[in-house]
Amino acid sequence: EDLRAALATLLRDDGELYDLLAPSGRADVHVIVRPRSELPGGFGVERFALATVHAVGGYGLAGAVVGVAAGVLHAIAAALTGGATFWLSYLTTRERPAMPRTVRAFTLVELLVVITIIGILMAIILPSMTGAQKSAREARERKQLGDINTAWKSWAASHRNAYPIPGLVRRQAKDLDGDGNGDKFVLGAGRENAMHNHHAALLSLCIMENLVAADLLVSPNEYANGVYAYTDYNYDILGSQASSDGDTHRWDPNFSNDLVDNQIDSEGADFCHNSYAIMPLAGERRRDQWDRTGDSSFAILATRGPAGGCQELLSDPIGNCDYSDFDDQAFNGYLGGMMAQPSNTAYLMAQPGAWRGVVVYTDGHTEVLEGFYPEGTVYTRIEDDGSTRQLPDNIFRAQAEPANAFNADDDNLLGADIYLTHTDSGDRWMSESTHNPLDVQYEPLHD
Repeated sequence: EDLRAALATLLRDDGELYDLLAPSGRADVHVIVRPRSELPGGFGVERFALATVHAVGGYGLAGAVVGVAAGVLHAIAAALTGGATFWLSYLTTRERPAMPRTVRAFTLVELLVVITIIGILMAIILPSMTGAQKSAREARERKQLGDINTAWKSWAASHRNAYPIPGLVRRQAKDLDGDGNGDKFVLGAGRENAMHNHHAALLSLCIMENLVAADLLVSPNEYANGVYAYTDYNYDILGSQASSDGDTHRWDPNFSNDLVDNQIDSEGADFCHNSYAIMPLAGERRRDQWDRTGDSSFAILATRGPAGGCQELLSDPIGNCDYSDFDDQAFNGYLGGMMAQPSNTAYLMAQPGAWRGVVVYTDGHTEVLEGFYPEGTVYTRIEDDGSTRQLPDNIFRAQAEPANAFNADDDNLLGADIYLTHTDSGDRWMSESTHNPLDVQYEPLHD
């Protein structure tokens, strides 16, 4: 009885032993004391404790520790009783005392150190991310321009090595009675209709023929709000009647390449579906570089640039550009309303004051160009005394006078040098000859 009372008092009053036995607040402890003769290997505190103590509510490491502690008491009891056996059942209802909780917070100094480290890491990482995004857009633009040129080459493979010419797809009416006048529109017959050789018809034809997708014609670096992909292309218009005399549609005429109207005046389409500058399908440059396999150093497609390749139009505010050797017609639609602000092309792949873009050549190779003068490209200039000079070729300025005579007033737009721009339909593209499709009066469009 004294041993039973001692153990009960220990369980009730010893807080540490109580917490180990009853972490949930209640415990039912059963103690068995056996004679030494029944313990294998003689008397042992740990073995005795583990074999005879069970705590309901105290498990794992806590139960083992309690077993060791209780085993010591049991050993003393066994020594005093000579190996007597008895049960001690004790049910405690004692509530566990609340344990204080310590909250560890950051100090102000630690927070400042963390913020400083984060700021340093952001300063290192952000420029790298920006550069990576710029490189990715540049690579995508290079791929898009290359894909457009590849599409033209696939067309040329089955059209006598000539790139797409809309005027040969939708021709003039054919003369059936020999009187020199067109009598009937016949698909694949009749003279070339140069009125259809503007860029809007060219690109719309390419979409209709599944050579390119509409979104391929818009740069991933596009800056102008009025330039976007033509997602509502009307494929069903193919073959429908275009005029009362039997002419039929061969592409969607609502495709717009009017880069100027979406910027400065209220006439025209007010939008443009193409980002890229293309060689006009007119004059000697078309004859030499579009209708046949061209020169590998001749550019036919590129990221668009400012009017006349004028560096000063890229600055904000713009500087004074020397137009003394420009043809006035080349700047109609631009000088009328855009001179108060820099060209949009300054923001496509460079910073204000500079131009950077992708250029595609007739053999299909591409390069990223800084400035307007590809290395090794020149044009021939005829001086007043008849002598000639080789000068660097600006890809956005028509500089060479044609060797042949044309009816067009602005015949310097029909020379053989590199010239990349936007052209569109209507009064901005007028054929000057029913017999010579190269003789075209047109207005270059820039933003």
